[in-house]
Amino acid sequence: MLSEFFKEPASPEEITQTGTLLSKLIWNHKILSFEETLLALADRDDDINSFSLLEHLLLASPEFATRVDCFLSLHVREDHWNDPDYFSSNFMYHERFPEFVPAPHLE
Repeated sequence: MLSEFFKEPASPEEITQTGTLLSKLIWNHKILSFEETLLALADRDDDINSFSLLEHLLLASPEFATRVDCFLSLHVREDHWNDPDYFSSNFMYHERFPEFVPAPHLE
């Protein structure tokens, strides 16, 4: 997919624009899965731009950083299966960042 857009190494501006577009498709519109996008980019070792986009999504994306900060603020234990408060912290996280976009209400 990326080789269709970039025939040669992309400029930093192009990486930023493409990474921002991917972030919007992942976090705002929920069209792409974050995990599957990361896996697809990591698997493309033959594409010179895939790791730059991966770096953008993981390190420069404010959407991802916001989610990581929220998750860390909940103090979820490593052994969450032994945490008696896990359900409430998990609920608080998903309340702020729902996994699915609610279906529009049709009348």
